[in-house]
Amino acid sequence: MEKNYYKEFIDFLKRHNLFNKEAIEYLQKNAFFFNYLEEEYRDFIGCFFSINKKNKKLEKITLFVPYIKNEKTLIINIHEYTHALLNYKYLGKKFNVHDDIEILPMLYEQLYQIESKSEKAQSYINYLNSYITKNSDIKYKIAIDTQDQMLDFYQKEKNPEKLQIKAKKLSKKYKKHQK
Repeated sequence: MEKNYYKEFIDFLKRHNLFNKEAIEYLQKNAFFFNYLEEEYRDFIGCFFSINKKNKKLEKITLFVPYIKNEKTLIINIHEYTHALLNYKYLGKKFNVHDDIEILPMLYEQLYQIESKSEKAQSYINYLNSYITKNSDIKYKIAIDTQDQMLDFYQKEKNPEKLQIKAKKLSKKYKKHQK
């Protein structure tokens, strides 16, 4: 029997307290899904925030993700949905993107790999992380450099809200030490 990666995705979100039915329905309506084999779309993968320029409020969240067909597309969706689900609560409220934005999506990728014990997942995550260098955007460097601390913290606090607070603190600490 073929593995149902979409069900595995939903189960992962539920296990990690990320699942929110209302948010998932909203995101499904505001998403563009494509077949990962269609290479021309891969450059557009992401979670995009529409912010009102005048009042700085988050107006819309749009996902551009592949259909979940295998482990690679599952990891991509975990990453992008994490961005969206953690920020869904800010719809209609003041919002800005901080340098800690990549910490939790990358943490949840790691958690998936740890739980699944998948060599393919580990290989894909290593491949993604290999693109993060000293010249990369600071948000990716912060995410890479704080992963071990976030994994340790996750073992104590499995609450996404507390994880967000910890991510912000680590981001500030990281930036302070980089000066």
